[in-house]
Amino acid sequence: MAGWVIDALWTFVRTGQKLHPKSWAMVARYADQTVRHWREPDSGLWEVRDRTRHYLHSKVWAWIALDRAVRMAEMLDLAPRKRSSWTVERDLLHTEILHRGFKAKLGYTRSYGSSDLDSAMLLLPLTGCEPDRSRLEVTVKAIRKQLSAGGPLIYRYPPGDDGLPGGEGAFVPCTFWLLEALIRLGRPDEGRELFEQLLGLTNELHLLPEEIDPVSGAYLGNYPLALSHAGMVHAILEIQIAAGEREPH
Repeated sequence: MAGWVIDALWTFVRTGQKLHPKSWAMVARYADQTVRHWREPDSGLWEVRDRTRHYLHSKVWAWIALDRAVRMAEMLDLAPRKRSSWTVERDLLHTEILHRGFKAKLGYTRSYGSSDLDSAMLLLPLTGCEPDRSRLEVTVKAIRKQLSAGGPLIYRYPPGDDGLPGGEGAFVPCTFWLLEALIRLGRPDEGRELFEQLLGLTNELHLLPEEIDPVSGAYLGNYPLALSHAGMVHAILEIQIAAGEREPH
């Protein structure tokens, strides 16, 4: 996904590192591709076996791709014509997200016009896409309530709503995303509590799977899962930053 790649390079650049010309060329290609395709529906982060939709997570990360490309171009004084085009498209997409993706009692939903929720939107407070903290609070509260699997565990989306046979466990990275969202919204104590609860679900090697059965506690899916452990690392960094033990980047 272009947004993840460009955001990573933006983090690299804004910490003072030098961007290789080939890396910038890749950023420009990804940004141009985003301009061409952001209006199209897709299958979303979870690759749902259903008709394509305008998934909010996809729209937000398309916005990130354009936003970070613009910021990088401004910082490095590159591609003024492309920068202007990216800025226009970024702002159009941002307006669409804010108006079509939000419902008063649910916050940001799974897709335009839907009343379903998606735990991927727990990442929204980390993106800078939504400046209104109250709208972020509504989103996090609704996801935490409606997609709770008990204890610290969270479902990705309403169980059984993916077009695939079989059951759905709680997706471990979602709890770490919830933790980060809570900390970014000024609730570090709740974030640390979640971390301790989830740490209690690790095995003797402190390894985590992709999913956990909320009833039996059995590990499901890929084990160990890199995304779960990346979530753990991010959570630790967020906790340290909130406690003043580390400078944010």
